[in-house]
Parts: sequence; C-alpha cells; structure tokens
Amino acid sequence: EETGETKPVYEKDKLKADIISSAKRDANNLLSPTDWYSSRKAELNTAIPDNILADRKKIRDKVDTIETEVAALTTVESILKYTYSFAE
Repeated sequence: EETGETKPVYEKDKLKADIISSAKRDANNLLSPTDWYSSRKAELNTAIPDNILADRKKIRDKVDTIETEVAALTTVESILKYTYSFAE
C-alpha cells in the first residue's frame, strides 16, 4: 500500500565523487598560499623551505587518505556520515 511518502535515492558513486571533489577543493585552498614557492622553484630554482614542503606534503597525503577511506565505504549511510578535516 502506498503511503505517498517519497524517499531520496542516492547514487553511491556520485556521493563518493562529491566528497573527494570537496576534499581536493579544500586542499587546493590550503595549498594556494604557498604555491608561489613552487613557481619560484620552477622559474629560479630557489629552494622551498623544508617546513613548507612538509606542510604541503601533509595536505596532499591527507587527500590520498580521504580518497582511500571514501573508496572503502560501502553503504549510503556510511558515505553520508563520512566527514574529514585537515586540522589536527
């Protein structure tokens, strides 16, 4: 018997792609302030300070971790509940 109630239909792959896209966008925002170091290195071969390299690597590694975690999610509920943070 119909209840007249509608339930949302979620596409797991799209939900996962949205999370990963959001994480990459957040990472880009965090990397942007130090992008000039990379440009300077490419143009002038000026060394990038170790702390900047380490910070940038940590951000990129976090995106890799998020992608791995999201890929392992198997239910819509687990995908919808998934959160991440670049803060420590």
